Amino acid sequence: MPVLDGIAAAERIEQEWPEIRVVMLTSSDSSSDRARAERAGVEAFVQKTRIAEGQLVPLIAAELAAP
Repeated sequence: MPVLDGIAAAERIEQEWPEIRVVMLTSSDSSSDRARAERAGVEAFVQKTRIAEGQLVPLIAAELAAP
């Protein structure tokens, strides 16, 4: 992203609009990136490599429903 990376954007959204649920779509499979995203308020961390055609919406729904 040109101005903020995804985690910085998530932090800003959490600060300014805490009622918004953030889903991060990423190519990263790093556990440290996932932990940073969770600390930033990200509710679902979806890896691009896990997405088959037509499966983005169901995958996000499943991530948001997970405990």
